[in-house]
Amino acid sequence: MLSKFVLLFVSFSVVSSIKGPECAQPEFFKVLGCIGGLSQFVSIQFDLTKPEERQNFTESCKVATDCFGDITCLHADRLKLFLSTYCGYSTFLETEFKECNDKLNKKENNYSCEKSFKSFFDNGTSETEKCENLTKATKCITKEVGKICSAEDASKMNEYLTKMYQGLSCDLAKSQ
Repeated sequence: MLSKFVLLFVSFSVVSSIKGPECAQPEFFKVLGCIGGLSQFVSIQFDLTKPEERQNFTESCKVATDCFGDITCLHADRLKLFLSTYCGYSTFLETEFKECNDKLNKKENNYSCEKSFKSFFDNGTSETEKCENLTKATKCITKEVGKICSAEDASKMNEYLTKMYQGLSCDLAKSQ
């Protein structure tokens, strides 16, 4: 459920909170239509532990990602990057990262990174604070994965989180 909320929140954040390249009217409506399609995509319950549902999820991800095409206005290209990474990450959690993910889920009460990650979605927090907290959360999650699982798992996790971060507004917010 949290991952669906993350996806919708990011969709809205990328389009609404960053001043970016303006769209011509057709492109603007195309971006809005793609975001509307994302809300349908995230409303579907996929069980990524089952290969056939993972295949359906992958196909739905491709349709949602391809919708944006080459549009860059309103940072649709960043949303596309985030979405394609999110889709790969979600599948990764249920396949090659499954054993580590199970270990992390067992230690949920001791998971110290969650607070920094959740603060990214706090509307009372400034963009700068949100981005700083997201950076802290990424480092914390990578470190936690390395302690509980392996350095290889930590490296893979960091790679996915870094790509998702690139699709968010934080690196743009720093430069403004």
